[in-house]
Amino acid sequence: IKNTIAYKPETSQNFEFGTHLNLFNNSVQFDFSGFYMKVLNQQLSVMAGTYGYGRMMVNAGESYSCGVEASLRGNSFNNHLSWMLNYSYTRAVFKDYKDSIASPNGGYEMVNYKDKKVPFVPEHAFSAASDYRFDISNTGLRSIVIGANMNGQGKIYWDEENLVSQKLYFILGAHADA
Repeated sequence: IKNTIAYKPETSQNFEFGTHLNLFNNSVQFDFSGFYMKVLNQQLSVMAGTYGYGRMMVNAGESYSCGVEASLRGNSFNNHLSWMLNYSYTRAVFKDYKDSIASPNGGYEMVNYKDKKVPFVPEHAFSAASDYRFDISNTGLRSIVIGANMNGQGKIYWDEENLVSQKLYFILGAHADA
């Protein structure tokens, strides 16, 4: 019972570098960062394999994540057009994680997840948006804004064995405001 309900605290070492730049007379802003994170005793929510129902927390040994993030945003046409682009890449991998799982023959067998991707962490994430403002005079409204956006992420693994995953996908949106 103790192994089922107890787990060690998760700890991490994090390193990040980055920059923020204002370009073209402050009409464009650019942000860039890179990161590395080492996680010890990573906590994962997994299916309770021994009795088959519900989820439980386990320690996954050691993992690391590294990646980059970039953002570009700006205004043009006398601040009537605003836009932004964001992108991030993350590589999150188990460095040391072994677990015993139920064997089809009965009993248990040891599984090594070393070099498998950490579940629930999207490898890519991105977004883009643009709004255009039409100023209106001599009416009860100040302006009308129309815009469009796109958000996406993937590939995402849903299990430690990396057998179940979701491919890269994106969602489109649009709006009009008065």
